[in-house]
Amino acid sequence: MADLSSSSPRPKETPLELNYEKLIGLFKGEYSSVLEDRHIGVVDRVCRVNSEGFAIRDLPHIEVILNFLMQKIVEGKGETFGESLCKLLRTLSLPFVRRTATDEFKMFNNISRIIECISRVFCPNVPHSAQICAAEVLAEFASAHGQRPSVVDSCDDQLAGSNKSTPRQYHTNQRLLERSGAIPSTVRHGFTPAIKTEDQELQIAIMNSLLQFSYSTENAKQIVNAGVLSPLTYALDREPNDPLVFTGIELLWNLLENADAAKDIAASARVCEAFAGSISTIARSLILKGYRISEKEL
Repeated sequence: MADLSSSSPRPKETPLELNYEKLIGLFKGEYSSVLEDRHIGVVDRVCRVNSEGFAIRDLPHIEVILNFLMQKIVEGKGETFGESLCKLLRTLSLPFVRRTATDEFKMFNNISRIIECISRVFCPNVPHSAQICAAEVLAEFASAHGQRPSVVDSCDDQLAGSNKSTPRQYHTNQRLLERSGAIPSTVRHGFTPAIKTEDQELQIAIMNSLLQFSYSTENAKQIVNAGVLSPLTYALDREPNDPLVFTGIELLWNLLENADAAKDIAASARVCEAFAGSISTIARSLILKGYRISEKEL
C-alpha cells in the first residue's frame, strides 16, 4: 500500500494552466448556468492563480467574467456575487503582467476595454463595497501604482530637457484612461451620485480617483466636460477637517490649472457663487479654529 503521507504536495497552479474558455463555459452551460457556487468558485480560482496580477493577453477573458458578475448583481444577486466582484477588482488593482516585452503595445485595446468595464461598476444596484474597489483600481492605474512624478520632478524634467524623462508607464496609463471612456462614467455615475449619499468612504475613494486623473491635462478636460464642477461645490460645502475638503481643493486646483473650460464654468454666476460660499466657509473656519499643520496647508 502506498504511503500517502510521503507523497509530494500538488504543484501550485499557474496562470498559463488556466483554460478560460472552459471556466467561462460554466457560466453559460445548459446545466451549469444555475450553479452559483460553481461560478463563485471559478472567480476564486482565477483570482488565486493570478495573485500577482492578470496577464494583459488574458484581460478579454477577465472582462467576460467581470461582465457576468455585473449582470448577476444587476439582476438582484448582490449578496451572492458582491464579494466575488470585490475579489476580482482587487486583483485587477495589481500591475498587469507582460508575457512578452511588446504585450502592452500590441494589446492597448485589452487594457482600455477592461478599464472602461471597471468604470461601469458605478451603478445604483452595485454594492458600495464593490464601487469603492473599482475607484481604488482606477486610482492605482492612473498613478501607475505610485509612479506619478511629483511637481518638483516635473519641473526638473523641464529644466533637464531630454536628459531626463518622467516615468513612461505613468503617461501610458493616463493616455489609456483618456481613450477608454472611463472618466465621464466615473464622474456621472460614480462621483455625482456618491456625493449625495452618506457613505464617506465611497465619496473619498471616487474623489481620489478623479484627483489621480486630473494631473493629466487631457483627462482634466474630460472631468470638467463630464460635469464635475457642480457636485464638487457640494463636496466642498463642509468643515475644513472633513477628509473630502483637502482632496477636493487639490482636485479643483488641478482642474483650473489644466482645463480652460473649468475656468469658464467656474466664472459663471451660479458656480462662482457656490464655490465662493464653500471656500469662504472653509476659510472662516480655518481662521477661527485652524491649528493643525494640515489645516494651515489647506
